[in-house]
Amino acid sequence: MNIQFYLTALIILFNTSYVIGQFNNDETEQSKKNITFDTAFFELGSKHLATGNCDKAVFIFKQVITKCDTSTKPNLYVSGLYNYLGGAYLCANDFENALTFFTKALEIRISFKDSVQIANSYSNIGLLHKKKRESKKALVYHQKALDIFYTLSAKSGIANELNNIGDIYYHLKEYEKAETYFIESNKLAIEMNDSERLLDNHQDLANNYFAKNQYKIAFEHFQSAQLLSDSLFKLHVLRLAEIQTRFNTKRQEQENRILMKENELKQKEIESNKYKQYGLAVSLFLTLVLIVIFFLNYINYKKRKHEETEKLINELKLLKAE
Repeated sequence: MNIQFYLTALIILFNTSYVIGQFNNDETEQSKKNITFDTAFFELGSKHLATGNCDKAVFIFKQVITKCDTSTKPNLYVSGLYNYLGGAYLCANDFENALTFFTKALEIRISFKDSVQIANSYSNIGLLHKKKRESKKALVYHQKALDIFYTLSAKSGIANELNNIGDIYYHLKEYEKAETYFIESNKLAIEMNDSERLLDNHQDLANNYFAKNQYKIAFEHFQSAQLLSDSLFKLHVLRLAEIQTRFNTKRQEQENRILMKENELKQKEIESNKYKQYGLAVSLFLTLVLIVIFFLNYINYKKRKHEETEKLINELKLLKAE
């Protein structure tokens, strides 16, 4: 996997996970109780998105949304799910569906007047237009996001949008403008000790200085990016392994619950069959008793009839004799 792809995945994850985290911090405890989706399943989708398995990420996030009963979930939570699915579609280069779900998320957030989430939606739509090479549209949306983050003094959001705008100018070959935005983003990343943002900025600055034929400083930034990349890659491997373990544990627990449920059902079925067998045996016994009673009554009936017939015959014989 090349560094550029790795960084793109990180940008998508940043713009989506930041929103979910913000929602979880801001919503009431009662709203949190309503969130019952399978966290391990959800994290597995994030893992696929981070590692470039876009189709698998789309499939998993669609399953999460399908399982989500939107009538009982907070709308901001639903907007977060739409945002993740939009990010997965963007990863898969399905721009139409990506824009559809980013727009759905944005509409919900605007109705709630949540500035942070609105800014993140603008940023995601900007990334979509950037990927479609619609630079002017991308700049409009990233600038909207940047203005909101400046208003909120949200350093992480500001650094992210500065980098996004710088990258657009870099691809437009406006290297001086690009450098200004990259340097400002880098300053904030250093203040926040944000390794992932620093990696992104060093890589972009290296490319930008290389394009300006400033090879010495380009090489310095490239070396810094390489060191950070190695460190973050190891950290990511550990995180992904942890997520996979958690998912496997969760899946095993679920399979155990299903197995226990199946065993309970089988036990109930066995007990039910026993009762049925007992009932059948009792029914057969009662039927036999009734048959015996009927047979005995029939024999008694025939015996009485025979005795009555003999008595009549004897009486007739006496009458004839007289």
